[in-house]
Amino acid sequence: LIYIFERGKIKIMETMETSNDIRAIDIRAYALLKGVFIYEIAKEFGLAKSSMSRKLHSKNIKPYEKEYILKLIDKIAERKAAARDEALEAV
Repeated sequence: LIYIFERGKIKIMETMETSNDIRAIDIRAYALLKGVFIYEIAKEFGLAKSSMSRKLHSKNIKPYEKEYILKLIDKIAERKAAARDEALEAV
């Protein structure tokens, strides 16, 4: 599922391919929703936190970069959920 933030409301899309609004997604809000920090995205992307922050402030992020960053956020969120579940099972 893809969450698109539009005029203060959350719109849910089934897949990225069905959405023409992919460029309008606020990456920071999506990361917050998924419980992922900017430094975690930066590490996966191969940038310093400050460089990632600048990239996210830029209005010139290419659509394929946004898509890649959103996939990274999903990947990080899944990994964190798996680690959390594993820790709970160990208790």
